[in-house]
Amino acid sequence: MFKVLKRLYGEDIRYLCFQYDYTLNEHKRTATWPLISSPLPLLALVAAYLYCVYIFLPKYMANRKPYSLKKYIAFYNVFQVIACCVVIYGISTSGWTMNYILRCQELDLSDDPIAIRMAHYIWLCFIVKVIELTETFVFILRKKSTQVSPLHVYHHSSTVLYAWLGVKYYPGGMAAFPILLNAFVHIIMYSYYFLSSLGPEMQTKLQVIKSKITVIQIVSFQK
Repeated sequence: MFKVLKRLYGEDIRYLCFQYDYTLNEHKRTATWPLISSPLPLLALVAAYLYCVYIFLPKYMANRKPYSLKKYIAFYNVFQVIACCVVIYGISTSGWTMNYILRCQELDLSDDPIAIRMAHYIWLCFIVKVIELTETFVFILRKKSTQVSPLHVYHHSSTVLYAWLGVKYYPGGMAAFPILLNAFVHIIMYSYYFLSSLGPEMQTKLQVIKSKITVIQIVSFQK
């Protein structure tokens, strides 16, 4: 496509194409990683997510009974807790327990193995955010439509985009610290969700901490 535009519009398009290629490939360490080389696959993924949320799945569930999905939900919550633990361990041991400082930690763009390791764990966090898009599908399949609010959809779709930008242009440095905080919050959240899925008796026991977890979620979202 770029070659056709170059022939039609000449030097202006050549310059724009150069800038596009430079912007995408400036940080070569992550340029070839899955879903990172170009924004187009990610934008297509988000578009497919929005299509499923607002068109396909509501039509699919229109005349169907809600699915239970209890086993899947329990498995998903355990997966999220484990994934967040892995992210915390990886990011912590790739800088924060070694040579990072809280004041202002610059991004290391070298080929140092530790810097590359940090980038890989931030990419893993991005993949987890992609998987989190399926949470909305579960709400719709269970006919919990009140949970599919505009804020919910915005949060999930925008988080994926921000995570992609992090892997692409800032996979490390001070940007890794909020990821640690977010992973800690998610461990609390998904542990609570898993325990709640065990039945009404457990839900009654957890009622005392439900409001506190809601506050934690709100505070972490604001950050």
